[in-house]
Amino acid sequence: MPKIMNCDNPVRRYFKYHAEGENANKSICKIQNCNKILAGNHLGNLKRHLKVFHAIEYQQILLEEDEISTDTTNTVSMSSTSSNSPDLFPPTQKRMHSADKTINVSIKRRAVIDGCIEMVTINGRPLKILEDSGFRKIVDPIFRSLGFTMNADVVRNHICNRASLVRKAITEQMKKKFFCIKMDTATRLGRTILGINVQFIYEGKIIIRNLATTEVYQTTSINLKCILLKTLERYNLNPKFIYSITTDNGANMLKTVSLIREMNRDFEYFDNNEEMSENVHNFEDNQVHTDEENSYDVSECSDEDNNMINEQENENNQETLPSIINDLGAEVHTLEVLRGMRCAAHTLQLSILDVFKTESIKSTINKSRRLVKTLRLPKNLEALKNMDLKRPVIDCVTRWGSTYDMLESLLRCQNFCQVFGRHQTRLNVDSDFWTSLNDLKNALGPAKITSCVLQAQQLYPGDCLLYWKKCIIHTRKINSFISNSIAEAMQRRETTLFDCDSFKLAIFLDGRVNVLLDENTLREAKNHLILLSSELHNIDPVIREGQSVSNNNIETDEVDDLELELRAAAADRSSGLVSNQDQVVLDIQREIVNFMQLPREDKSKNIMDIWTTLKKMYPLMYECALVALALPTTQVTTTMVNYLYNKN
Repeated sequence: MPKIMNCDNPVRRYFKYHAEGENANKSICKIQNCNKILAGNHLGNLKRHLKVFHAIEYQQILLEEDEISTDTTNTVSMSSTSSNSPDLFPPTQKRMHSADKTINVSIKRRAVIDGCIEMVTINGRPLKILEDSGFRKIVDPIFRSLGFTMNADVVRNHICNRASLVRKAITEQMKKKFFCIKMDTATRLGRTILGINVQFIYEGKIIIRNLATTEVYQTTSINLKCILLKTLERYNLNPKFIYSITTDNGANMLKTVSLIREMNRDFEYFDNNEEMSENVHNFEDNQVHTDEENSYDVSECSDEDNNMINEQENENNQETLPSIINDLGAEVHTLEVLRGMRCAAHTLQLSILDVFKTESIKSTINKSRRLVKTLRLPKNLEALKNMDLKRPVIDCVTRWGSTYDMLESLLRCQNFCQVFGRHQTRLNVDSDFWTSLNDLKNALGPAKITSCVLQAQQLYPGDCLLYWKKCIIHTRKINSFISNSIAEAMQRRETTLFDCDSFKLAIFLDGRVNVLLDENTLREAKNHLILLSSELHNIDPVIREGQSVSNNNIETDEVDDLELELRAAAADRSSGLVSNQDQVVLDIQREIVNFMQLPREDKSKNIMDIWTTLKKMYPLMYECALVALALPTTQVTTTMVNYLYNKN
């Protein structure tokens, strides 16, 4: 049974409610030329319909409700003279009484300080809000009661002190550990922001820490390199512990990775290298504070533009790199373990943009943009509202995901265009256009889902590869010209995307997907594994005491002085034949041979759970897995930081 409503409300005279029959439990609008059918008889839904589609009738209802409210208030006011009950105060009088009410708040000083810090750092409010008169009226009584004051300078000092504690905690957590760097730039409101994140595995989970979100005035590779080195110095992190740097496909970013590989500055964090630090700061200031007109953002450049920028940077670097090295007092040698990883999400975007260069697809997209602009005209927006349709969105040319959203929203307006196209020439399009539009939208569907997954969470390299392969398979299943073109473009870009020794090693250590590696890739992954294991041994040498004599060759269980002397002599001979470094190589090779005999793991399992069970069987490979599997395949966290900056 539907709920019985108050039939005296003026809203209901514009609707006819049917309790039974064909339109059971439905209300039909009685206003001329409307006849809208609404489910149920809820007063709020009926009133909302009048507000959206019948403004004149809605204003009349508001006037009638005001009159009813006034009559009710007068009645209650007369009754209150004969009764002392406080519940009979009219609403206005209640508000007047509550305005003079005072309250006692229980709050600690630490909570007030934390709230002010959170308001500025997390919520993105400016420091000057602490000086606003309205804000002071609210918080000054609290400050007086607690016996201290808060202003912009005090909060700034608290933020600096808190940031120092966070930096110390990050430094301690990453002490003598290899880590991965993620770098990205974004331009918002004419300002270029560089985000630097660090990623590593701690207690079986991926940990991400934002090291810096800073404004830069020149996005050349040399300047970005110096900013990265300066940031690492603030956290007392040595560049030799960088395992990988994940960037987009911009020429300046790729060149930055090359410069970091070529240059390893020997940081001295304690007491004795202040002059070198001063050189870095002076060089940083000279590089950053340059003319803003010379800055550029290459993240959205075409491949041809990137090649041209790369050539220019190569010429500049040949002249300036030696002087920079001398200024920094750095030692130059190749970092053997460090590799550059391209962002998978950005590479997917470039693959789609490659397909968009096809003339037929480009024509369909351009025609869609013109049609969307026509639908967004004021006269058409009103008609769309009357048909309960949302206005179509306009895409950003360099963001194919927004193009997909535009196509999807435009297809929802297909019937509208067919109806109103008889009266508006610009809305009159043939059926072939709608067919091609639907084919394009369907072909982009798997890539759209994959792009959202890549940017929504931090994936292990093996998971990234699985989603990439799944996207290609699902796109090919659509079996259209556009879908096949997208799959081919992804496969072309895949060669460059996954041509990274760090990524190959991560896939080799992932028992779910390492069967996809060919012989050459397997050999490169094994070599990189041996190299990484040697570097880990150099950082924290492990003493392995092997039994020089097996128990089967000992005739007695007694260990006398002679037995101890024989064992010591055997150990000395072993140490002379094989060095610790060579022993590490032999041990890791032995583990690799045994690891290759394991069956393939289920792709639904978590790779870190798998390695937790293999920890005791393959201790050297486990330590390498903690480094290699932390490889970031996207820049999603930096993107979120820039989104917050843009929003606030």
